[in-house]
Amino acid sequence: MVDTAGRLRSKFLGSLVGAVLGDAVGSCWEGHHMAELFAENYFKEPWRGYGPGPPQVFRLLRNGETWDKAASLITHSHILGMERAALEEARAP
Repeated sequence: MVDTAGRLRSKFLGSLVGAVLGDAVGSCWEGHHMAELFAENYFKEPWRGYGPGPPQVFRLLRNGETWDKAASLITHSHILGMERAALEEARAP
């Protein structure tokens, strides 16, 4: 008699391990690939309605910056701008 429950459990565990490893290994590639795809589409049609942040990231990507570094630079500068605006608002009479 074939151990169906044991085979099913083994297949389930194999699938689970494969999914976890695929996510772990592929996450870096996926982010880079998606960033390049978005940038490529932006430069084909820059009028598509992106806000001010993404085009800055896309230009940095085109100049050789990595996607995660470009995004963090833009996010950091955006946060600093919001903090400056809040301080100026607080100082206003």
